[in-house]
Amino acid sequence: MKDQDLFKHLAFIHVSDQFPGSIHKKVIRFKFILPAASEMSSLEPLMQLVFVVIDSVGLYKLSPHAKQKSGKHRAAAKEKEAKSAEQERLNAMREKKAEQRAKERAKMTPSQIEKEEEKEKQRLMKRRMKVSSGGRR
Repeated sequence: MKDQDLFKHLAFIHVSDQFPGSIHKKVIRFKFILPAASEMSSLEPLMQLVFVVIDSVGLYKLSPHAKQKSGKHRAAAKEKEAKSAEQERLNAMREKKAEQRAKERAKMTPSQIEKEEEKEKQRLMKRRMKVSSGGRR
């Protein structure tokens, strides 16, 4: 069997000493793309590979440079995730505020809506004036 035929059934191998959402700290994950039931015997070499990888990973130690590099990557990923979560939180707040405004507007009379729009225009003009003057008073 060719290597290409063998690895077409392997989606990924993930080895980590930190796996969020798991009760286990160290994790080795394999994901396979299962063939038809009649071709299951084609997975036998991959099953043997699982044991080879487990044995190899147990013997492998990261160099100090590799540990430092992975630490930097993890810190960057954590920061990116935090920024993303913050952005999602802000978007949710904006949507909630917009919904509240829409509910309030539905209850208003046309003259009240007009007054509210005028106030909003004034606020926007004030903001623009602050930005154009550099925020100085």
